[in-house]
Amino acid sequence: MLKIYEDIINEVISRLEQVEDEVSIGKSAIHELRNEWRERLIEYTQSEWDGERMRRRDGEQGYHGYERLSEGPAHAFGGKPTTAKDPGMFEDYGSSDVSSGDSEIIGTKGSTGNCMVCLYVKVNMSKGKWKCTFKQGFISIGNIDFVFNSAQGELEW
Repeated sequence: MLKIYEDIINEVISRLEQVEDEVSIGKSAIHELRNEWRERLIEYTQSEWDGERMRRRDGEQGYHGYERLSEGPAHAFGGKPTTAKDPGMFEDYGSSDVSSGDSEIIGTKGSTGNCMVCLYVKVNMSKGKWKCTFKQGFISIGNIDFVFNSAQGELEW
């Protein structure tokens, strides 16, 4: 399942890089977003593995067919995960007013709760509700992940 998440993150980042001038997103904001997603994915998968270990010790049925690699999930992206604690991580990008409110939009670090990552096809507003059509994504509710090819939803804002 980790490979699916990695592919979706890479696809979203590559599309953002292609249209960065049109949507007014700087390279630094894109890199910060990618790093934040990777950190959260690593934290989520580590907590999922820890929970799985506890379930198997208690004798409950867990996921079948999963094997934990000896390197751990942190190496799934090809190296040590970058964190904001690493010295000099963002010194090339400098401070930017554009991304100053990203932590409010993305949320605070810690428990990610429920999340959905996907591509959108269209968004319409009708009768005070946003009607959305999504494609190629996954939704994580609790500890259960659902992969979907297309989805529709109504949102009240």
